[in-house]
Amino acid sequence: MSVKNPTSYQSQNKTISIGSFTFESGDQLPNVELAYERFGPPGAPTILICHALTGNQYAVGSEEQPGWWAGLIGRGLPIDTSKFQVITFNVLGGCHGSTGPASLDPETGEPYRLSFPPVTVRDIVHSQRKALRELGINRLHAVAGGSLGGMQAYEWGLLYPTFMKQLFILAATPYLSDYGIAFNHIGARAIKDDPSFNHGNYPSNQHLKGFEIARMAG
Repeated sequence: MSVKNPTSYQSQNKTISIGSFTFESGDQLPNVELAYERFGPPGAPTILICHALTGNQYAVGSEEQPGWWAGLIGRGLPIDTSKFQVITFNVLGGCHGSTGPASLDPETGEPYRLSFPPVTVRDIVHSQRKALRELGINRLHAVAGGSLGGMQAYEWGLLYPTFMKQLFILAATPYLSDYGIAFNHIGARAIKDDPSFNHGNYPSNQHLKGFEIARMAG
Protein backbone atom coordinates (compact mmCIF):
# COMPACT_ATOMS: atom_id res chain seq x y z
CA MET A 1 0.00 0.00 0.00
CA SER A 2 1.37 3.41 -0.91
CA VAL A 3 1.58 5.81 1.99
CA LYS A 4 1.13 9.57 1.80
CA ASN A 5 1.38 12.26 4.42
CA PRO A 6 -1.93 13.22 5.99
CA THR A 7 -3.65 16.19 4.37
CA SER A 8 -6.03 16.98 7.23
CA TYR A 9 -6.74 16.28 10.85
CA GLN A 10 -8.66 13.14 9.92
CA SER A 11 -7.24 9.92 11.28
CA GLN A 12 -5.34 7.68 8.88
CA ASN A 13 -5.58 3.94 9.45
CA LYS A 14 -3.26 2.04 7.16
CA THR A 15 -0.66 -0.70 6.97
CA ILE A 16 2.99 -0.17 6.08
CA SER A 17 5.35 -2.87 4.80
CA ILE A 18 8.82 -2.91 6.36
CA GLY A 19 10.05 -5.81 4.23
CA SER A 20 12.18 -8.59 5.66
CA PHE A 21 12.66 -8.45 9.44
CA THR A 22 15.13 -10.30 11.64
CA PHE A 23 14.05 -10.89 15.23
CA GLU A 24 16.33 -10.74 18.24
CA SER A 25 16.07 -14.56 18.31
CA GLY A 26 17.68 -14.74 14.86
CA ASP A 27 14.43 -15.80 13.17
CA GLN A 28 13.52 -13.93 10.02
CA LEU A 29 10.23 -13.25 8.25
CA PRO A 30 10.21 -12.22 4.58
CA ASN A 31 7.52 -9.52 4.54
CA VAL A 32 6.40 -7.84 7.74
CA GLU A 33 3.65 -5.25 7.95
CA LEU A 34 2.65 -2.90 10.76
CA ALA A 35 -0.82 -1.40 11.05
CA TYR A 36 -0.90 2.18 12.26
CA GLU A 37 -3.05 5.19 13.05
CA ARG A 38 -1.76 8.65 12.15
CA PHE A 39 -3.47 11.87 13.19
CA GLY A 40 -2.63 15.55 13.05
CA PRO A 41 -1.41 18.31 10.74
CA PRO A 42 1.07 17.35 8.01
CA GLY A 43 4.61 18.53 8.58
CA ALA A 44 4.13 19.00 12.32
CA PRO A 45 6.59 17.38 14.78
CA THR A 46 5.67 13.75 15.40
CA ILE A 47 4.92 12.03 18.70
CA LEU A 48 5.00 8.23 18.72
CA ILE A 49 2.40 6.73 21.06
CA CYS A 50 3.13 3.12 22.16
CA HIS A 51 0.26 0.95 23.31
CA ALA A 52 -0.01 -1.42 26.26
CA LEU A 53 -0.26 -5.22 26.07
CA THR A 54 -3.99 -5.40 25.31
CA GLY A 55 -4.05 -2.14 23.32
CA ASN A 56 -3.96 -1.46 19.61
CA GLN A 57 -3.11 1.32 17.17
CA TYR A 58 -6.35 3.24 17.82
CA ALA A 59 -5.07 5.77 20.32
CA VAL A 60 -7.24 8.54 18.86
CA GLY A 61 -10.01 6.55 17.20
CA SER A 62 -13.11 8.30 15.88
CA GLU A 63 -16.14 10.13 17.24
CA GLU A 64 -18.13 6.91 16.98
CA GLN A 65 -15.38 4.79 18.54
CA PRO A 66 -12.97 6.91 20.59
CA GLY A 67 -9.50 5.46 21.05
CA TRP A 68 -7.93 4.48 24.35
CA TRP A 69 -6.13 7.85 24.72
CA ALA A 70 -8.81 9.98 23.04
CA GLY A 71 -9.07 12.07 26.21
CA LEU A 72 -5.39 13.00 25.98
CA ILE A 73 -4.91 13.54 22.23
CA GLY A 74 -6.56 16.36 20.30
CA ARG A 75 -6.68 20.10 19.80
CA GLY A 76 -6.05 21.82 23.11
CA LEU A 77 -5.49 18.52 24.94
CA PRO A 78 -2.22 17.43 26.67
CA ILE A 79 -0.97 15.96 23.38
CA ASP A 80 -2.07 18.92 21.30
CA THR A 81 -2.74 18.03 17.66
CA SER A 82 -2.80 21.68 16.68
CA LYS A 83 0.97 21.51 17.29
CA PHE A 84 1.89 17.84 16.81
CA GLN A 85 0.94 14.86 14.73
CA VAL A 86 0.76 11.49 16.45
CA ILE A 87 1.34 7.98 15.17
CA THR A 88 0.61 4.68 16.88
CA PHE A 89 1.57 1.24 15.58
CA ASN A 90 -0.09 -2.03 16.41
CA VAL A 91 2.93 -3.89 17.81
CA LEU A 92 4.75 -6.55 15.85
CA GLY A 93 2.97 -9.81 16.69
CA GLY A 94 -0.25 -7.92 17.46
CA CYS A 95 -3.72 -8.94 16.39
CA HIS A 96 -5.06 -5.69 14.93
CA GLY A 97 -3.53 -5.74 11.46
CA SER A 98 0.20 -6.13 12.08
CA THR A 99 2.03 -9.31 11.14
CA GLY A 100 1.51 -11.83 13.92
CA PRO A 101 0.65 -15.46 14.74
CA ALA A 102 -2.69 -15.19 12.92
CA SER A 103 -1.00 -14.00 9.70
CA LEU A 104 -0.52 -16.46 6.87
CA ASP A 105 2.90 -18.01 6.43
CA PRO A 106 3.67 -17.52 2.71
CA GLU A 107 5.52 -20.86 2.62
CA THR A 108 2.61 -22.94 3.92
CA GLY A 109 -0.45 -20.79 3.29
CA GLU A 110 -1.49 -21.48 6.88
CA PRO A 111 -1.43 -19.16 9.92
CA TYR A 112 1.92 -18.99 11.71
CA ARG A 113 0.32 -19.75 15.09
CA LEU A 114 2.96 -21.08 17.51
CA SER A 115 5.64 -21.13 14.80
CA PHE A 116 5.67 -17.32 14.90
CA PRO A 117 9.00 -16.11 16.31
CA PRO A 118 9.06 -14.92 19.94
CA VAL A 119 8.74 -11.14 20.06
CA THR A 120 10.76 -8.95 22.43
CA VAL A 121 10.28 -5.27 23.28
CA ARG A 122 13.49 -4.65 21.34
CA ASP A 123 11.98 -6.35 18.28
CA ILE A 124 8.92 -4.10 18.58
CA VAL A 125 11.03 -0.95 18.68
CA HIS A 126 13.29 -2.00 15.80
CA SER A 127 10.21 -2.74 13.67
CA GLN A 128 8.69 0.65 14.52
CA ARG A 129 11.93 2.38 13.55
CA LYS A 130 11.85 0.64 10.17
CA ALA A 131 8.21 1.63 9.69
CA LEU A 132 8.93 5.27 10.53
CA ARG A 133 11.74 5.26 7.98
CA GLU A 134 9.32 3.93 5.35
CA LEU A 135 6.90 6.72 6.26
CA GLY A 136 9.64 9.31 5.82
CA ILE A 137 9.82 10.17 9.53
CA ASN A 138 13.46 10.51 10.57
CA ARG A 139 13.02 12.42 13.79
CA LEU A 140 10.48 12.26 16.64
CA HIS A 141 9.55 15.00 19.04
CA ALA A 142 8.73 12.40 21.70
CA VAL A 143 7.88 8.78 22.46
CA ALA A 144 5.13 8.18 25.00
CA GLY A 145 3.46 5.09 26.43
CA GLY A 146 2.24 3.28 29.49
CA SER A 147 2.81 -0.27 30.75
CA LEU A 148 4.19 -2.26 27.78
CA GLY A 149 4.07 1.05 25.90
CA GLY A 150 6.31 2.56 28.58
CA MET A 151 8.71 -0.35 28.22
CA GLN A 152 8.89 0.44 24.52
CA ALA A 153 9.67 4.06 25.37
CA TYR A 154 12.52 2.89 27.63
CA GLU A 155 13.85 0.76 24.79
CA TRP A 156 13.59 3.66 22.34
CA GLY A 157 15.81 5.65 24.69
CA LEU A 158 18.38 2.83 24.79
CA LEU A 159 18.42 1.95 21.10
CA TYR A 160 17.91 5.36 19.48
CA PRO A 161 18.77 8.01 22.11
CA THR A 162 19.19 10.82 19.58
CA PHE A 163 16.08 10.01 17.55
CA MET A 164 13.68 11.87 19.84
CA LYS A 165 13.77 14.89 22.14
CA GLN A 166 11.74 13.45 25.00
CA LEU A 167 10.42 10.23 26.54
CA PHE A 168 7.19 10.04 28.54
CA ILE A 169 7.06 6.75 30.46
CA LEU A 170 3.98 5.85 32.50
CA ALA A 171 3.42 2.86 34.82
CA ALA A 172 6.38 0.93 33.39
CA THR A 173 9.58 -0.72 34.52
CA PRO A 174 12.92 -1.26 32.77
CA TYR A 175 12.89 -4.91 33.81
CA LEU A 176 10.39 -7.51 35.02
CA SER A 177 10.64 -8.69 38.62
CA ASP A 178 10.66 -12.33 39.71
CA TYR A 179 7.14 -11.71 41.00
CA GLY A 180 6.00 -10.54 37.56
CA ILE A 181 7.69 -13.46 35.82
CA ALA A 182 5.90 -15.86 38.17
CA PHE A 183 2.48 -14.39 37.39
CA ASN A 184 3.25 -14.49 33.66
CA HIS A 185 4.06 -18.18 34.06
CA ILE A 186 0.68 -18.74 35.74
CA GLY A 187 -1.03 -16.99 32.83
CA ALA A 188 0.85 -19.02 30.22
CA ARG A 189 0.01 -22.29 31.97
CA ALA A 190 -3.66 -21.33 32.17
CA ILE A 191 -3.74 -20.74 28.42
CA LYS A 192 -1.79 -23.84 27.41
CA ASP A 193 -3.63 -26.19 29.80
CA ASP A 194 -7.03 -25.17 28.41
CA PRO A 195 -8.17 -28.23 26.40
CA SER A 196 -9.64 -25.95 23.74
CA PHE A 197 -6.22 -24.39 23.15
CA ASN A 198 -5.20 -27.54 21.23
CA HIS A 199 -1.48 -26.64 21.07
CA GLY A 200 -2.39 -23.28 19.55
CA ASN A 201 -4.53 -24.74 16.78
CA TYR A 202 -7.84 -23.30 17.96
CA PRO A 203 -10.30 -21.52 15.60
CA SER A 204 -10.25 -17.73 15.73
CA ASN A 205 -13.77 -17.61 17.19
CA GLN A 206 -13.03 -20.14 19.94
CA HIS A 207 -13.81 -18.92 23.46
CA LEU A 208 -10.91 -19.89 25.71
CA LYS A 209 -11.37 -19.85 29.47
CA GLY A 210 -7.62 -20.06 29.91
CA PHE A 211 -7.24 -16.60 28.43
CA GLU A 212 -9.73 -15.21 30.93
CA ILE A 213 -7.76 -16.68 33.83
CA ALA A 214 -4.49 -15.39 32.38
CA ARG A 215 -5.83 -11.84 32.16
CA MET A 216 -7.22 -12.10 35.71
CA ALA A 217 -3.74 -13.03 36.92
CA GLY A 218 -2.28 -10.21 34.83
